[in-house]
Amino acid sequence: MSEHGGSPQMVRQKARMGPRILAYLVDGVIASIPIMILGCIAGVVTGPQLAAAEEPSGLVWGLIALAGLVGFGWSILYTLVRDGLGQGQSLGKRTTKLLVVRLEDGRPCTMGNSIVRNVIGAFLGIIDIIVALLNQNGQHVGDMLVKTQVVAAPDRRG
Repeated sequence: MSEHGGSPQMVRQKARMGPRILAYLVDGVIASIPIMILGCIAGVVTGPQLAAAEEPSGLVWGLIALAGLVGFGWSILYTLVRDGLGQGQSLGKRTTKLLVVRLEDGRPCTMGNSIVRNVIGAFLGIIDIIVALLNQNGQHVGDMLVKTQVVAAPDRRG
């Protein structure tokens, strides 16, 4: 039993930093794809008008703003919930065979765990990365708060 009356925390060996960085980069690309696509479309729509020294209409500017909001909204949403998707694995973590687990029961990270750990990570920025590098279990501040840890996913071959 832990000092708080719950079950003991099941700390596992922390995931290696190389796969974690790769997972973070993959997730960054996935979060950015819609805004890049919508930005390209906006450029195609406004390019001819701007090349002809014409001011795009208010409707065009409104559609560009809407596209920006949709792309930005996707980026924020994916970044917050990514670790609560698919059994505690963002798409980047799935690619690099990593998993975010809850320490109290070893089960995958929940959507709520993901939101809290990623909001704190976004707020603390580089400080949170330094904390994870220095922490013996590789935990970010958000991981410590919601009692999660990034680990290597079990090999499911068999």
